[in-house]
Amino acid sequence: KKNDLIKIREQEARDAAKALNCKSIHFFGYPDGITGFDKPMKIAVIEYLKKINPDIIFLHAEDDQNSDHRICTKLILDAIGAAKGPWYPETSAIHINPKLIIGYEV
Repeated sequence: KKNDLIKIREQEARDAAKALNCKSIHFFGYPDGITGFDKPMKIAVIEYLKKINPDIIFLHAEDDQNSDHRICTKLILDAIGAAKGPWYPETSAIHINPKLIIGYEV
């Protein structure tokens, strides 16, 4: 079932975050099979990044074979760039500057 798979994936993410001693994990709830992202999705990610102001960001490798993973990586990288400056005035005035961005292979 779809809901079972969502619960399994979220638990896997929680377990990985715990193993890595991550302080924060957040699920946006975007659906599987996305073919792109829109401005509201990007703004949501920008706002979250500004809220937590991360030092380290883990995301899928840009050449991941899964199209969902590649799109999410693109969304996050675009949001990181946008969150570094004042380009989205509808978000907070905080600017982020992560020290490390790690792309991992699945």
